[in-house]
Amino acid sequence: MAARQKQRAAAARGRVIQALVEVIGEGGYGAATASAIARRAGVSTGNLFCFYKTLSDLRVAALAFLYDAHRAAYEAACEGRPSAYERVMAAAAAAEQLYSTAHGRALAHILAEAPLDPVMRGQLPSLVGQFDDVLGCIVVGAEPAAIPAGLKLAIRTYIGALRGLVLLPPSVAAGPGVAGELQLLRSWLERTAAEMDLGEETVRMRA
Repeated sequence: MAARQKQRAAAARGRVIQALVEVIGEGGYGAATASAIARRAGVSTGNLFCFYKTLSDLRVAALAFLYDAHRAAYEAACEGRPSAYERVMAAAAAAEQLYSTAHGRALAHILAEAPLDPVMRGQLPSLVGQFDDVLGCIVVGAEPAAIPAGLKLAIRTYIGALRGLVLLPPSVAAGPGVAGELQLLRSWLERTAAEMDLGEETVRMRA
């Protein structure tokens, strides 16, 4: 009996997190009120706060969930790709897809608002550490400290630009100037990844 109750509670917590992600992904950060989240999750507002003491705690849980989902997507994109260039560009394509979904939009909105929330602000260092792990998986098995600084900067800048697009009004995001800037960043990422690829090849030849 107790085991079933725990399973039901865990399932309900998962629905609440998914509801928050969907509400923010569809309507932005301000749309994620307690009543809207509870209604989407199919629970009462009172039960919502049984699972998470505050909305800030729920957002922290959702952010960790989104990071895990994004990491899994990057790992899947990179799997079976032998060169650094292929892995990085596959991860870039995965990021482009992710930030066109409710999950990506929710992540962008939560990260944009996190510094204004005292509870979330305290969690950001550990969450940024998780993102460093994502960067490690992009280059397949490399520790974050082993990733060349230039490549790490290029990846973060490109993914940051994709996040920023989510926060722009649609009419601005669709403008030719924005598209041109994004293409420049993607070209920079391609060049940096190609340089790392050449470095890996040099190491293999010396071995």
